[in-house]
Amino acid sequence: MEGVAVSPPGLRKEEAKFLRDLREFWKGHHQEELYGNLEVYLLRNLPRVGVGFFRRSGFYPDFIIWIKDKKKKITQVQFIDPHGLHHGGLTGNRDRIEALKELKEISKQTPFRKKKMTMSGYLLTQTKLDEIPDVGDLDWQALEQDYSILRQEGSYLNKIFKIE
Repeated sequence: MEGVAVSPPGLRKEEAKFLRDLREFWKGHHQEELYGNLEVYLLRNLPRVGVGFFRRSGFYPDFIIWIKDKKKKITQVQFIDPHGLHHGGLTGNRDRIEALKELKEISKQTPFRKKKMTMSGYLLTQTKLDEIPDVGDLDWQALEQDYSILRQEGSYLNKIFKIE
């Protein structure tokens, strides 16, 4: 149709999977003791105009999740970006990876510690390990620890909801 625009654009396959997984996870776990004190808020971030982080180029994570533990009075802000790594690999996603590392470091600063607030995030991928161009000898554990990359399958949401 001429003159019709959709904003934001429709969900990509990886984004839709993340939302389905999140809904099912919360539906199945929200009444458990570990999660019973949590309030969860989700925002779909707008590309190029929403919350962005800048190094050499802009990084606008697709989703922002606020996880508030009412009992411990801790707030965790997670920046989540589900997409594949088969094209850019680690090198092509360096700005995203570095931005997520910096958020963790910023969270260690006194104003954030006083407010009991942490920031972190993950790049989520369904790409198989052997299809990530420059992964070398790294395994999924190393990608998670050193690059904030989670494989978008299994119990990956447990890691996102981990309250420290």
